[in-house]
Amino acid sequence: MRQRLGTALIVCMSIWMRCDALVSLQTSSTLRLLDKSHTFQKHRPIATRILSSLSEDDESRKMNSEENQQQCPVVEKPNPIQSVWSQLQKEQGRKRPPVQVEDQDVMLFDVFLLVNLSLSISFWVVHRMDLSYVGSAFNEGCLLSVCWLVAGLWNGVFLNSAVDGHYGSTDERGGPKAAGLLALNTFVGTINLRLLFALMVAVLGHRHVGGIGGEEFMPLELGCGLILMTSWRALHSSVTPRI
Repeated sequence: MRQRLGTALIVCMSIWMRCDALVSLQTSSTLRLLDKSHTFQKHRPIATRILSSLSEDDESRKMNSEENQQQCPVVEKPNPIQSVWSQLQKEQGRKRPPVQVEDQDVMLFDVFLLVNLSLSISFWVVHRMDLSYVGSAFNEGCLLSVCWLVAGLWNGVFLNSAVDGHYGSTDERGGPKAAGLLALNTFVGTINLRLLFALMVAVLGHRHVGGIGGEEFMPLELGCGLILMTSWRALHSSVTPRI
């Protein structure tokens, strides 16, 4: 009996010690939470002030950047390709000039330059001083000149007003630049006509383009001719006296 009572007393003592430890642990954790909450409440106004000052700094920076953008607008550099393209569109939207020839000397010199271009490409570049291909090069130059004449009559490059791009001698938009752009537009039409003719002949002959004749000169004569005719017309406009 005494052993049973001793055992029950020991069990009760151990349960009481465990309960006391749990109560003390919960009390210490509660005290820690209260301490932390008190510290947060103590420093909360300082944190609020810091956050408000940071937001005010961000707003002031945004306002200053917007004011700087308004005071100093970004100036975009003009793109020369876009300016030339817009000028060509304006040229196409204008009223078509009359289909006639007023300056025959300039027209004949245009033909001379194009024929000489084809002969030079054949003799100096493609066939390297072989005179047997001069005939085909001469035919190619004549065909290219015909395409230039057709495109030139459509754009009015053989008129006296072509030296100023059909703007007039007193217009600020006229001059060598306008004459060069007019020649550029005309030679683009010449290239299109030449390519269409070569494609038509190739389809009728059931062959590929560039297989016979002077078609092998086309890549060089079209690229070099574009530079040649544009430069020549701009130079002619710069040295032609205005009345």
